Formats: sequence, structure tokens, C-alpha cells
Amino acid sequence: MRIPLLLMTFAPLAGFSPAARADECANVLIVLDRSSSMDRLLVGDERSRWEVAIEAIGNLLDGYSNNVKFGLALFPGGTATSCEVACTAGFVAVDIASGSASTIEDTLSTAARCQGTPIGVTMEELVDMPDLGEAGKRNYVLLVTDGSETCPGDAAAVAAELFAQEPEVRTFVIGFAEDINADELDAIASAGHTIGAFTASDEGTLEAAFDQILGAVYEDPEFGCIGGGIGDGGLPGFDSGVPDVDGGGDAGAVVKTEDGGGCGCRSAGRSRGALGLSVLAVALGVLLRRRWIP
Repeated sequence: MRIPLLLMTFAPLAGFSPAARADECANVLIVLDRSSSMDRLLVGDERSRWEVAIEAIGNLLDGYSNNVKFGLALFPGGTATSCEVACTAGFVAVDIASGSASTIEDTLSTAARCQGTPIGVTMEELVDMPDLGEAGKRNYVLLVTDGSETCPGDAAAVAAELFAQEPEVRTFVIGFAEDINADELDAIASAGHTIGAFTASDEGTLEAAFDQILGAVYEDPEFGCIGGGIGDGGLPGFDSGVPDVDGGGDAGAVVKTEDGGGCGCRSAGRSRGALGLSVLAVALGVLLRRRWIP
């Protein structure tokens, strides 16, 4: 009975290492509205939309930067601390990179608010952006806005263009206000192949939206990070069917790697093939031990 006992003890310890999935990470560009309306106080809160948004983004970066490479774009345009005329296209303030969290947070802490909400022309600046065209990586735009388009431009058409790129870029959308234009934001998300926009009206719902979106990024089946999704309805805002975990484990459970370098993601469950190899390796070790060690 020694072999079954050893197999039951050690086999579950084998599996995929975070380092083995270091090349299976995502690029996420946060595209943040810094229009003057972001300085309005949230209903029932003494803080502005801007203050709550940058705090929630800080928590997002703290929770996921070991696994996903983030960058930051701001709109309207100018520099991080200054504005240009209304309807100037936004700009990439922080390039997508590993370890960018502190730079993003520092940039947000001093960013100016400006006039206008040029979503469409800002999205146009992202087409063929090298950081969102990395071969072998999944690439995402995460648009956060509290308003509707106030300038010439067609953000939904650009989201469709981004998705048509090779590699494709999907666009997630969060409307962060009580009075957003849901139809407009849904159209952008739908064209970006993430079903529909998320809505948030306070810190809790904004952070929940971030968590659901990053859950979808982790669970992307093309990277083998499979699971049942978040909640009973699968992955909100994500239009790819995600299979159940093959071979056991908690469906939908996402394991954040803690290796501190670059990105990686994996499912809490292991495939039958990986588990079978683990069992075979342990069994072989036990047999060799019994054959050559007294």
C-alpha cells in the first residue's frame, strides 16, 4: 500500500509553474477619462469621481501587476499635468510594461483635468500601437469614462478596427457615473467584442467591474487559463465561451502568480495530461527507490 499512499501525497504537488507561463500574459492599456466632469462628487460620497477612480486603479494595479502588463492613456490630450484645446486626442502617458504600476500611480496623482471627452479620436491613436500588437500576447483596451462623446469621432468603429488587427485588441468599457449614455458605451464594447459596457457608480461597483474584467483576461481560453467564469453566468463582458476545468479543480478559480517578474496566469485545476505525467513520475521514483535502495 506504500505506492498509492505516496501517489496520493505527492501527485497533487506537481503541475504548471508560474515561470512556465511567463510568456502567456496579457497587455492591458487603461484609457482613462480626465475630463473636468471627473471632478464632480459622487452621490453619497465626499470624494470626486476622479479621486475614487485613481484609488480603484491603484488597487487594481496592486492586485494584478504581477500577472498582467499595464499601461496608461489619458484623454483629453496635452501632457499629464497640462491641457490642450478641447477635443484634442488623448495620449499614452505610461507605456505598457512589466512593473509599470508605480509609474502609473505617480502619473495619476498629478494629472490635470481638462475640457472635452474625445473618446473616438483617442481610440484612433491606439490603432497599430506597437504595445498592443505584441505577437503571442492577448491585448486589451480598458476604457473608463464618466461621459458621452463630446467631439467628432466614432469610438465604436475604432473598437471594431482594433479587434480586426492582427493580433486582435478587445475593448472593455466601464461607465463610471450615475447618468452615463449606456447605449453609446455598449456600442463601443460590443464592437470591441466584450458584449457590453460595465456600469459603476461608486468605489465598490468600480472595483467589482475591474475584478470581473481582469477575471476575463485571466480566463482567456487561448492562453490555457480555463475555468467556469465569474459567477453563475460566466464572464460578464466577455464573449468567448470558457470551458470547465479539465481534470478537476475549482472552476473559475484564478491563481495570481507571485513570482514578481512579468506576467503569468494559470487555472486552479490541472489537465488530466499534466496530472497523469505527475503520477507517472512519482510512481517511477517509488519503484526505483524500492529496486535499488535497501
